[in-house]
Amino acid sequence: MSRLELLAIPMSKLLHVVNLDSCNQCVQVFEWMEGEDGKDILAKLTKKEQYIAGKRAGEVLKAIHTVKEKNVEESWKTLRWNKYKKYLQALEEYETDFIDIKQVLTFVETHKHLLQDRPVVFLHDDFHPANLMFYRNEFRAVIDFARFDFGDPIHDFYKLPLFTVDTSVPFAVGQIHGYCEGEPPLHFWKLYALYAAMIFPADIVWTHRITPNLVEKMKIRLRRIVEEHNGFTSYIPNWYKPLINIE
Repeated sequence: MSRLELLAIPMSKLLHVVNLDSCNQCVQVFEWMEGEDGKDILAKLTKKEQYIAGKRAGEVLKAIHTVKEKNVEESWKTLRWNKYKKYLQALEEYETDFIDIKQVLTFVETHKHLLQDRPVVFLHDDFHPANLMFYRNEFRAVIDFARFDFGDPIHDFYKLPLFTVDTSVPFAVGQIHGYCEGEPPLHFWKLYALYAAMIFPADIVWTHRITPNLVEKMKIRLRRIVEEHNGFTSYIPNWYKPLINIE
């Protein structure tokens, strides 16, 4: 966290850390911050305000990703693929007939080569509006770094199809524009689509095991993502427009 503070990342200041050795956990105490989270506030903003907030959030995410991991023991391809295979095996326990899961998994298999030689940086790993603070209708800070990880910077966009798009498309477009400093290259979209597809097994398994009361919402969410990518025959989701009307 100190490395992020040195970069002037807008975030709550870490005040204290308490190590609970008996249960192998720690408690972090952060400075209180006034405002509302993005999930609550974005619907109250104009499309232009949503887009501008997303653009600023994308710029901040780009700055977060300047923190590199120097001691990489395993390649990103190995780490991400092993995690994917673990959930893929567990997927056999659950119903998947609400979507054409085969076309999703085939897309992953034919594009897994994109994982090769990817940079490894600090990831927030839970970057979406509910973890972003707003004050007076403007983006203010990033919160909740509890799930931080290290990996491919584009992997930090996987919550965008899961949650951000459903909250605000203008914000999602702005986040991409802010991060990419304009229009993203095709390679960005290839990785974006790959990570969107790779999250299917984990989302299905996790929802059934941890939040079974949200299974129907999960099904709606994954059906939407399949439709956005036209059955994963398109890298670019259908909600994305290079130039959007933000007035």
